[in-house]
Amino acid sequence: SADSEDSDNSEDDSEDSDDGADDSDGSSGDGGDGSCWVAGTKILMGDNTYCNIEDLKIGDKVMSFSEDTELRRWNTPLEVKPIISLIVGTVDVWHLNDSMVSGAEWMIKGDGTAAIVKWLNVGDTVMGQNGNFVEVNKVEPAQGKLKRQVIYNFETEDNYSYIANGMRTIRGRVVASKGYMKRLSGEDTNIYQGSMKDEFERKFNNQPLVFEPRKYNA
Repeated sequence: SADSEDSDNSEDDSEDSDDGADDSDGSSGDGGDGSCWVAGTKILMGDNTYCNIEDLKIGDKVMSFSEDTELRRWNTPLEVKPIISLIVGTVDVWHLNDSMVSGAEWMIKGDGTAAIVKWLNVGDTVMGQNGNFVEVNKVEPAQGKLKRQVIYNFETEDNYSYIANGMRTIRGRVVASKGYMKRLSGEDTNIYQGSMKDEFERKFNNQPLVFEPRKYNA
C-alpha cells in the first residue's frame, strides 16, 4: 500500500536529513545525531595538540575554519574557536579510510566544497587540516558488531567546524542553510554546560540535563 511504501522510505529520508537546516537540537530517535565520530577520534586542539573526542568539554578550544561565503567553500585558514555544545548518541557508522564516522557526516572535499561521507567514492579527496589533500581509499558501511556504535559530536562558536583525524568536517545544518549562523547571532541560546562524559551519563544513565543561558556572540 502507499502507506507501507511511505513507511519503508521513512528511514532513508530521516537519515538524509538528520543534520539538515531544520534539525534544531541535532538529535535523532535514540538520542544520536546524523553526523558524528566514534570514541578515539583525534581532534586538533587550539594549541596544536590532539585530544580524543570523548574527552572534550564545553569551553575547550579547538582548531576550526570559517566559510568563504561568496564561494561557499571551506578551504579557509585555521583559527581557534571554543566548543559551545556537545552531542552523544548511537548511530550506524561507516569506514572512512582509518576512521569510523556516521555516513551523514559532512566532510570538506579537496575543492573546498562539502559532501557527506556516503556520497564519497574511493579515489576522491577530502581536505586535510592545512589544506592538504587526503585521498579516500576506503568508504563503506561498517558491518557486524562495528555497525552501530556510540558517537560524539560538537559545535564550535561561529564556524561549527573542526578537524577530526586530520580531516576537515562541519555541521551539516551550516551547509544546508547559508543564513544559519547569522540567524543564531544575537539570539539567547541554551548551551549545555559540562563534558562529553557528562553527556554520556545523561543519555545512557538517565542523568538530568542542566542548561545555562548565554549568547553566541557574548
